[in-house]
Amino acid sequence: VEMPPILADNDQIKRACFNIIKNAIESMAEQGGSLTIKAYYSKSEKQVVIQFIDTGPGVPPEVIPKLFLPHFSTKKDGMGLGLAIVRKIVDDHGGDIQVDPSPSEGGTTFTIRLPVAN
Repeated sequence: VEMPPILADNDQIKRACFNIIKNAIESMAEQGGSLTIKAYYSKSEKQVVIQFIDTGPGVPPEVIPKLFLPHFSTKKDGMGLGLAIVRKIVDDHGGDIQVDPSPSEGGTTFTIRLPVAN
């Protein structure tokens, strides 16, 4: 199935994806793991969906509501801007981002939904 176009600033969407990938890699640095990226078109929602599924240590449930706050970081040397930037980019494109634990393998799933162009 061909992916329909989205109205997006390609550089900004790349930056959002890069920030999520970077976080996943950093979270798996000590114990290892894998990152799977899936993209598909949800015809019923008229959205392109991009999922980033890692098998790292996961995000504690109490941390999830804070993940997108500017200057919030779980990393010792983190500035806490990466995911705040992701949220802003996704919001600016009329999309949505969701974070869920990956119960089957541990880790975390980030899901971005972006509306397709009319």
